[in-house]
Amino acid sequence: MRMTAKMVGIVGFCGLFVALAVCAEEPASATNDKPDPKAIVQKAADAISKLKVVSYDLEYKVSGFFEAFFPNLSGAVVMGKESPDKAKRFFCKLKVQKPGSSDATEVTAGADGSTYYLIDDKTKTVHADVDPQVFGKNGDPIEFTIPREFGMQRPFEDALKSGEMNYVREEKVDGHDCHVIHFKSTLTAPAMDWYFSKTDFLPRRTRFTMKDPQSGEGAGEATMRNLKVDPKLDKDPFALVVPAGYKRTEDFAP
Repeated sequence: MRMTAKMVGIVGFCGLFVALAVCAEEPASATNDKPDPKAIVQKAADAISKLKVVSYDLEYKVSGFFEAFFPNLSGAVVMGKESPDKAKRFFCKLKVQKPGSSDATEVTAGADGSTYYLIDDKTKTVHADVDPQVFGKNGDPIEFTIPREFGMQRPFEDALKSGEMNYVREEKVDGHDCHVIHFKSTLTAPAMDWYFSKTDFLPRRTRFTMKDPQSGEGAGEATMRNLKVDPKLDKDPFALVVPAGYKRTEDFAP
């Protein structure tokens, strides 16, 4: 889960932050009282690379100045491995709570490894195209809250080669005791805290923070609950199925 180019543009336009807030970081190493963060991230990378499909219930919350422009989200997500040319495979049905409002709308979207699609129940339209921009205004909430690392063949490769890591603490998430590792690299921006289960080393939460001298701190936290590895599914969860009575178009969603 990372800051998209579009979101960076939005934040810059609004003047909501000047500098990325990162914790003080030290080279990855084990100490007398803390495990080796690089070893933990390597175990996580190995565990994720073996996944074929993963499903979970997403809860994404923002705080601080992010509340002014980015929504909270929740819903079901299924992710599979990327295609050879790195096109995503996923399906999600999310409730998107508008900033500063208790109102929520449902967003159904996915990708089958070649086509990205968004199903609009209000207009009974399926927006489908090879360009993920077809998601329209929901592009950032969809892409920013779903960790693409689940679909990568070699997750965290850049961070393990040249990133900066430090062990933060232990914390329980969704009943799992987790290692919390803070790390960043060229491809894993912004710097984030990753919460890896001590049992299977799969992530159960990610969190990042940013600071602005005038607005203070903003944070985004994604929690993956009820995570299931290679769940039994009756059908291809990523295939685009146009519901009866709906029309399909290559036009991008509003």
